[in-house]
Order: sequence, then structure tokens, then C-alpha cells
Amino acid sequence: MTHATLEQVTALRQSKQYEQAKQMMRELLETDRTNPYYHFQMAWCFDNLGEEQAAVPHYVFAINNGLDAQFLTDAYIGLGSTYRALGQYAAARDTFTEGLARFPDSTGLKTFLALTLFNLKQHEEAMQQLLDVITTMTPDSDVHAYRQALRYYRDHLHDVSET
Repeated sequence: MTHATLEQVTALRQSKQYEQAKQMMRELLETDRTNPYYHFQMAWCFDNLGEEQAAVPHYVFAINNGLDAQFLTDAYIGLGSTYRALGQYAAARDTFTEGLARFPDSTGLKTFLALTLFNLKQHEEAMQQLLDVITTMTPDSDVHAYRQALRYYRDHLHDVSET
């Protein structure tokens, strides 16, 4: 039996050989069940295969057991997105909110939170989140030209001019 490496797992995932990547990640987890990065990678393998429920405990383990900060935002996005895909919208919202408490400038977390707020029928909050991301991040000159107005409307979605 050959010994799996993270490089092999990544290469397999990039070539869409998800089942093989998952099997190799299982081998790696057998060598170190406490490695949060291994759990993070295993979660991705399950997500790639559409096995969201199986991904959840691996994301949770990674987040709660010292996953390196450079991967933590992606773990929050992965876990929240997985909850959202499973229809567990409150858990998704809580995950994205927790992630934003740690990484308040993450546009990825804000964008996925907006999707979740929409699912929770919190349309105003969802629109505010997206307008915040758009006015902060887009390089589009039209958005930049109207940035001040869009930021105003973000907080005044229901205002109607009286003139």
C-alpha cells in the first residue's frame, strides 16, 4: 500500500477524482486523527462528492481544534455552506455569523450569509449584506460612481421620496 500525501489528495481533487481523494484522506486521517487540517481536507472531499452530512463533523472538528488561521475562513464558509445545502439555515446563519466575528472583513462569509438570510426570508438583511459587499469590493466603475447612493440605500431600502 502506498502512503497518501496531501499533494496527491489535492491533485486528485483538482482532476475531479473525488472518490480517490477521499480514500487517500482516510489513509491520512488514520495516521493522525487529531490533525485539524486533515479533517478540513476530508470535509472538502465529502463536499466534492455531495456527501454534505458526512462533511459536517470534519468541518466542526477542524474549526474547534486549532485549524490554522489561513484556512479558517474557508472552513467557516464550507461548514456554513454545507448547513445551507442541507436546509439547516439557522445553523448556517450562526456559522457565518461566528466566522464574521473572527473575520469581519471576509466578503466570502458576508456573501454566503446573505444567501442564508434570503433562505430565512430576511430579505432586507440579505440585500444589505450584498450591497455592503458590492460597494466595498467591486472594481466596476459604475458601482464606484454610485457608491455613496448605494451605501445610503443599503440602510434605507424602504425609503420613498416625497417629492
